[in-house]
Amino acid sequence: MKFDDVYQTYSNYPVREVPEEHLKHLIFLFVADAALNMGSNVEKANVDRVIEIIRDHYGFLPVYVICSAFVKGSMGYLGEGRLIPKNINNWLREIRVEYEREAEHKRIEERLNSNSPPVDLVRYPMGEALIKKIEWLTSGAIDGDDYDKIDLKVLAEMIGFGQQPTLEDFNLINRNQC
Repeated sequence: MKFDDVYQTYSNYPVREVPEEHLKHLIFLFVADAALNMGSNVEKANVDRVIEIIRDHYGFLPVYVICSAFVKGSMGYLGEGRLIPKNINNWLREIRVEYEREAEHKRIEERLNSNSPPVDLVRYPMGEALIKKIEWLTSGAIDGDDYDKIDLKVLAEMIGFGQQPTLEDFNLINRNQC
């Protein structure tokens, strides 16, 4: 694919932030390249429909991701078919899933690599909450089913606010007092 100055300028921009005339130019380039790869022709009606689909349903994706859908799709990596709006939409859907999966992976990786604690341990003292749940279980006040009904984060938040949580706070009855 021939990458021109417009592509270089907007490749990292979300589609919705690309001016209309530049978006039309870029999508025409993508469709023309896909047509060349697939041995077909570019039809203006198809290009107009593809622009509409991209703008309405994939505007949050960066331009380079849209471009990759056309390259991978036209080369057969995203299934077989003709160069029609329905198939292009399928390519875009596949690439969107791949993009979201990769973005989620990056978010998790950044969070794991950061030095900040994963949980505010002052507001949510998870260790104390876990100890409290285990004490209730080992003392016989609750059974395994009740244990699962106690939300650890809610319990930790209560402890973090200085409350003394009871089983009644979780709509449970102390089995030792029955």
